[in-house]
Amino acid sequence: YKASSVSLSSFKDANKVSNFARTGMQWAVGNGVITGNASSNTLNPLGTTTRAEAASMLYKYCLKVK
Repeated sequence: YKASSVSLSSFKDANKVSNFARTGMQWAVGNGVITGNASSNTLNPLGTTTRAEAASMLYKYCLKVK
């Protein structure tokens, strides 16, 4: 398993990711755990998540951290 992280600059709302969460968000995006909203090219870091979105993130996390 290789951890990777990416720049969040390609997302329109990357500047809204809190400083304390930036490293974790970069890891989650870099490893495909969080993909963002493709139609609006946003992460929505200040929003809420649905149960389905949370389940998807947990599933992707479990696949990455075997």
